[in-house]
Amino acid sequence: DEPGHGVDSSEPTIKRRRRTRRKFDMAVTNRRTGLAMQGFFPLLPLLCCKDVRAFAPRPPPAITHSRVWAGLRPKTSYTWQNSANYNTNVARARKLVVFDFDHTMIGCDSDEEVLAKYCSEGMEGARARLEEAGKQRRWASVFADELRQLQEGGVSMHEIEAVLQKIRIDEDLKYVLQILSARRDTDVRILSDANTWFIETVLKANGMSHLVSQIVSNIARVEGSKVQVLPYHTTPHPTSSTSPANLCKGRVMRKWMEEETFSHLVYCGD
Repeated sequence: DEPGHGVDSSEPTIKRRRRTRRKFDMAVTNRRTGLAMQGFFPLLPLLCCKDVRAFAPRPPPAITHSRVWAGLRPKTSYTWQNSANYNTNVARARKLVVFDFDHTMIGCDSDEEVLAKYCSEGMEGARARLEEAGKQRRWASVFADELRQLQEGGVSMHEIEAVLQKIRIDEDLKYVLQILSARRDTDVRILSDANTWFIETVLKANGMSHLVSQIVSNIARVEGSKVQVLPYHTTPHPTSSTSPANLCKGRVMRKWMEEETFSHLVYCGD
């Protein structure tokens, strides 16, 4: 290209081409990630190291830059798949992403949903009793008693399961979990003060059981047609802990960090 032929001689053509390529890369990335990029923007750049494009499940086939900037007449067809050879030489250190469950993965409290369905006082009565127990750091033990009384009163395990199966997980969050679980260098876990049976039931109903590698929560023991909730921790917490006796999330997180060195650790929840 020479001056006088529609090209600004003050800026080399190759720089303009590179700038256009970068803009197109980001346009393709934004289209592939959709709302997940908006709702989880603080999370995604932290996990993807050097290039957010790594979160795309797969590159779109046969999308060439020549269709967008054909006027620049590139010597070769420049595709998104080979642009900058992203991630080809990036070290893959493992990352840990931990999600809380109630009011994080789901938009409600699973304990409250079950009690509200079958308690005579309804949602308000169930929430009031649990909130009062929470102030005394006895939520899990009080809920375990409430659940036992429900079953003794004739509520079956299948009826409780039906309530849990109606709980929906947001589609955008599903998409983010699919992306994270597809990455070989990322481990997705759940750390919650709910219980393992409730969490497993909701995940299965939403088709997401395979997206989570580990669940740490209060232990649900199924005996015949009844379910019993037991505390996860049975030994005293460190003196610095302010957690309820049944589960200390900080204690679990520290154990995970001692077992393996992670390049990034992200916790989503309370």
